[in-house]
Amino acid sequence: MYFLISLQYEIFPVSYFKKDSLQLPIVNIKILNSGRKECEDVAINISFGSKIVANDYSIQKSSESIVVKQVGKASYLIPYLNPAEQIVYSFLINEAVDEKKIQVDLRGKV
Repeated sequence: MYFLISLQYEIFPVSYFKKDSLQLPIVNIKILNSGRKECEDVAINISFGSKIVANDYSIQKSSESIVVKQVGKASYLIPYLNPAEQIVYSFLINEAVDEKKIQVDLRGKV
């Protein structure tokens, strides 16, 4: 059996941005459509923890993502994601974070 759409995500190990005495965690999250059909209205909700703030972020691909940021959360809406297409989000975090405690809710439709 082969799925028409298969949305997946991967949270990479935390890396660090170092400048002078400052050391801030960077979290990278990859979203991938590994299926055979375009996925529409992809919604991604990322929770870092109640007190953690994503101070800055970047998107590897110009995905026309609609971004909503709140303390402890980031939400995105991607109009479409083609088969084998991926997007990587990078977040500069205000304090130490364990990537195992990051929660991602990923949804989309055919």
